[in-house]
Amino acid sequence: MKDWNWKNLGLLTFAVLLLSAIYCYVLYQLNVIPLGGKKAPTFVFLLVAQWFLVYRYSKDHSQEKYHFLKLFAYQYALIVLVGGFGAYGWHLFYESFTGKEVLQQFVIQSIAEIQKYSPQIESREGKEYLIQLVQGVQGITAGSIAKDEFVQKIALGFLPNLLISLYYKRL
Repeated sequence: MKDWNWKNLGLLTFAVLLLSAIYCYVLYQLNVIPLGGKKAPTFVFLLVAQWFLVYRYSKDHSQEKYHFLKLFAYQYALIVLVGGFGAYGWHLFYESFTGKEVLQQFVIQSIAEIQKYSPQIESREGKEYLIQLVQGVQGITAGSIAKDEFVQKIALGFLPNLLISLYYKRL
């Protein structure tokens, strides 16, 4: 940790969050609510930042030997920062007046879509599943969105983190 470049870590965190916010804003301007998997492409920003972080580290420490776990931890610091600040930002947004309107619009659209396909859902999965699905959509809150943002960043970051770390290790 003492040889980590905290400036790069901070700048990359800020860049990923800024690009993600711009992407979601553009989606919203195109009348697409950035929820329900539509903000998944923002993970690409994090993936590129992970690669760049390790690439710069390997360039700055080209004469040193280091274990892949050092790179793994370095990337996870980035992932946790992006996930934490991203979750906090989503929570603040969806607690705001505009955010509550967007969330309500998303819930209404999702329930309308569920109702449209309810005969097929009920025949395949059963009535109980359909009821739980509607209740789940109605239960979406700013807190649940923030929690999902953080948990998904941590979970989805594991495999790319591992592969990038193994590729750039020097023993």
